[in-house]
Amino acid sequence: MLKTLKEVINNQSGSVIVLITLALLALVASMALVIDVGLVFAQRIKASNAIDAAVMAGVRELPQDPLAAIEVAQTYAQMNGLEIEEVDFEISEDQRSLRGWVNKEQPMYFAKVLGIKSGQVQAKATARLGPIGSLPPNAGGVPLGVSQEELVFGETVTLKEGGGGGTEGWYGCLDFLSLTGGNGGAADYQHYLSYGYDGSGYIGYGTLVLEEPGVMSGPTSKAVNYRINKCKDECDRDCTPEDYDPDCPRVVITMVGELVDKKYFEVHSFAGFFLQEVAGQGKDNIIRGRYIGLYIPGAEIDEEMTDNGVYTMELSE
Repeated sequence: MLKTLKEVINNQSGSVIVLITLALLALVASMALVIDVGLVFAQRIKASNAIDAAVMAGVRELPQDPLAAIEVAQTYAQMNGLEIEEVDFEISEDQRSLRGWVNKEQPMYFAKVLGIKSGQVQAKATARLGPIGSLPPNAGGVPLGVSQEELVFGETVTLKEGGGGGTEGWYGCLDFLSLTGGNGGAADYQHYLSYGYDGSGYIGYGTLVLEEPGVMSGPTSKAVNYRINKCKDECDRDCTPEDYDPDCPRVVITMVGELVDKKYFEVHSFAGFFLQEVAGQGKDNIIRGRYIGLYIPGAEIDEEMTDNGVYTMELSE
């Protein structure tokens, strides 16, 4: 009986070896496939991050310079490990969004034994810009109001009138303290003009901001000169409206809207300016600034706001 059982085992040993070999081959093939699939997945994540960064960088050039938007996006894609022939970009008809996509082949290594030579790596992203819906804190908002009719992109605008200018006593100064129910004065006006809106209260479409009466000559000159001197001391270049440090204190955001009941300024949107000078004393005191476009990170888009070139950006795909 024992002899018969031993003979059976010996007769089947060859089959067992074959089965074990096949099982090991299947295991190795599975492990190889898992490794290569993991590599493709990792490359897709990398491509997705790269195309996200590319469209977010490029969209900042819109709507003024579509060609530059494409060039910047291509540069950022290459900086993040993509080849130029692997990416493509497209600008929307309204020149407010930039779409990009990646299409590349990832070579397989272990999976080649299964006849799989490469895997497809694809990713896409769309970045769009639009006017900010409300003024974020610490974004350069200052207590100055201008009318829509004064805005000509790239031109110098008088942001605060002297005593001989203005309309019915309106010189362009605002009381930010009124946003929280307070009643400011010269010191508060100078503080906000020097350091900017800090987020106390809400400023968006339809917000009523109490005007700050009077010419405010002294506080205006001190605040604007503070910003100009701070630029000279801290910025990494000699700032101009065309080329300025991203954190330049001479770059500000004013309210755009209209005077209501000779007392309140109703906000309709925002505009960006590069402060050029404060001039004159007393009734001759004025502020001039160059009207520029700005991009504010972290804000929310509100398409109902009047578009005056203060944008934020978001990924929409």
